[in-house]
Amino acid sequence: MTTIDELSALVESNARSIQALSQEWRAAAEVNRVDMAAVNQRMTNIEATLERTERIQENNSVQLAELTTSVAETNQRIQVLIEESRDTRNWLRAAQENIQTLFSEIREIWNRINAA
Repeated sequence: MTTIDELSALVESNARSIQALSQEWRAAAEVNRVDMAAVNQRMTNIEATLERTERIQENNSVQLAELTTSVAETNQRIQVLIEESRDTRNWLRAAQENIQTLFSEIREIWNRINAA
């Protein structure tokens, strides 16, 4: 049979073990709290980065739409300039032909005057 002293020693040993486990549990809880705070801070940082990324993406989408519109407008202006250039080229060709015809007519008149 177990004596009271042995039981008392066992109770004291168990109390010390419980106290040690309790201290370990508190330390582990503190580590978990610190780890959780770090995780929460990282999550906050990630959310902020995600929000910035979304704003940048929205801004890029707006800029892309503006750029697309600008490119389309520029292409239209280029087409107008090409058409105007063709018209100008045709006009210059016609003017050159008219000038050549005029000079030919002047030569004919000059030759008739000299022949008379």
